[in-house]
Amino acid sequence: MSQAPDNASAIPLDRAAGRNVRIGRTILIPAAVLLGCACLLFVKLGSSPQVLPDEGSLLSLARTLAEDGVYAIRTSEGYQTYGIIQSIGPTVVIPVALSFKLFGVGLVQARVVAGIYAMLALLALYLFGAKLFGMRAALLAVLLTLTTPAIALLIFGRMVIGEIPVLAFFLLGCWLWLKATLERRPWLAPLAGLCFGAAAVTKSYYLLYIGSGLALVAALDLLVYRQRLIRQALIAGVVMVACWAAWIGWQVLYFGLPTFQTNAAHLRDLAAGTFQFSLPMARQQIRMIFGEEGGYFFFFWGIVALAYALWLAFRSDRRGPAIVFVLGFAISGFSYFLFFFPPWLFYIPGLFAISALFTGKLWSDIIGAIELSQSTPAQSRPDGSRLALLGAVWAVILLGVVYPFCFTVNDQLFSEIPYTRTAVQAAEFLDAHVDQSLVVETWERVMGSLTDHRYHYPDHGLGAKVNAFLYRNGPHDFTLGEAYFKAHHVAYLVWGVAATETIVYDRDYLSSHACVVAAFDSFGQHYLIYRLNDRVLEPGAPPCLTSSTYR
Repeated sequence: MSQAPDNASAIPLDRAAGRNVRIGRTILIPAAVLLGCACLLFVKLGSSPQVLPDEGSLLSLARTLAEDGVYAIRTSEGYQTYGIIQSIGPTVVIPVALSFKLFGVGLVQARVVAGIYAMLALLALYLFGAKLFGMRAALLAVLLTLTTPAIALLIFGRMVIGEIPVLAFFLLGCWLWLKATLERRPWLAPLAGLCFGAAAVTKSYYLLYIGSGLALVAALDLLVYRQRLIRQALIAGVVMVACWAAWIGWQVLYFGLPTFQTNAAHLRDLAAGTFQFSLPMARQQIRMIFGEEGGYFFFFWGIVALAYALWLAFRSDRRGPAIVFVLGFAISGFSYFLFFFPPWLFYIPGLFAISALFTGKLWSDIIGAIELSQSTPAQSRPDGSRLALLGAVWAVILLGVVYPFCFTVNDQLFSEIPYTRTAVQAAEFLDAHVDQSLVVETWERVMGSLTDHRYHYPDHGLGAKVNAFLYRNGPHDFTLGEAYFKAHHVAYLVWGVAATETIVYDRDYLSSHACVVAAFDSFGQHYLIYRLNDRVLEPGAPPCLTSSTYR
């Protein structure tokens, strides 16, 4: 018998080793990146970031649901059914309420849910990006999404608001949609529609963005692609609309038709006062997107990447419609934001995340082209100029990723700034000095999740006038003064960040009929607690401070 060659078994071993290396790169590298993201998203949740008004409202709603079993915000006069209920869907409220039910009421318990949604968004972005453009482009997109100030994931991904959860649902839907297209699995289209429906329930304006993308895919498939995707787009769209309609129908049944109609009228007033076509506002939005607050839109790579995505969209392979879909989503979203939205950049992280995906693809292709030219047979040894070019490209990419990332991490995770301290201090003062039977007025709805006092909040319908005043040059005709305080039997007033921004309470009346009993100031976050002198007469009431104490 002849002896086998010495290297007979080496070939399969080499192949196995190569396969193991590929598996390691495919699984371990993304896992390490996502694990690092998790470590950052769950640090110092109790002290950073600051509590926004929407987050405070959602915390109060979730607490009421957990403790009373009522889907509304508890107040001193019953329950409020308008406001955050229409702004953020049950896809966020119910998990937070469940966390409160299992682990107690607190800011950390709520923000853990937010961190899980942020992790889900990053995972979905990677899955979708890797399926669409490859692992390198997907990892670059994840890193850019985590680090850019335009998305501020380490801030908004750690708040209990709807913008990051809706991004998670949308990207999961995109991944399922792409799998249905590439793997010819039409049964995945309804699942994608369910994810899109969850996104539309979470934030209703996603109904417009996703619908625009699906309509564009259907039209171009009919005219250009001819891949028979119209039915798939129709199924996903119908399921999405059905989910959103079910949420609206539940509100009608739960609150009753009269209450629902009243809330709908408030919502129309809010939209009319907030979302209007405005060219001056569009100029302000452009400066914001391409300014420091928008991370200079990925150091101006973002707009180039959108143009590159437009070119990629008309390739002949089956990924073209998926690119068209998310590109249509991004273009419609940016257009709506530029011309109708007030200057709230945190409302569009989904648009920046899609742009980050396109930017990651552009960077990946540039790097791939340089590497390919470096490995051609004609090259007997590495070309120094090409190596320098490759190093320069990586340096530019790392500059766009690392610099803003380091700033955000230092500001939010490793600085000594306790962004939530003032709200917590105000809550501790109320617990120590104010009887829980007295009515405490405040615009800071987060207080309802921090103490057990009888809070009264202004009607959320006032938001239409407030937004018109702040963003559309509307009149300041919504001041709450003597008649309001007496009608609602207000004994104390907590004046916080939101009240300072909106100037909703009558300061002239407070200066003559109330006094400040506590003042807290931490890095620009001001909280004042007023005692209304004609309502609090008991001997144990906290004494007034002199103006020099808190000004």
